[in-house]
Amino acid sequence: MIPDQFTPECHEIHITVLPKTPNLKSLGNTFIVAIVMYNFWRWYSHGKIIFLAPTKPLVAQQIDACYEIMGIPSVDMIELTGFNVYV
Repeated sequence: MIPDQFTPECHEIHITVLPKTPNLKSLGNTFIVAIVMYNFWRWYSHGKIIFLAPTKPLVAQQIDACYEIMGIPSVDMIELTGFNVYV
């Protein structure tokens, strides 16, 4: 849902729609989302990027792509599963 006072720019709509394009296969989507996440990570270094997926392996795949393909440091990423983790 988009708040009434917020008008999305054309590129913002494109960013949210492009990874959902059905013609792209899994690695294509992973690669595109990794690039988008990398750019937001660079542009908003103090911000947070949240990637939601229906399965844990898909989240792990995206973390791997961001680390291995785009070079985002692993210390800047975390996987949240809804379970308590005691360190």
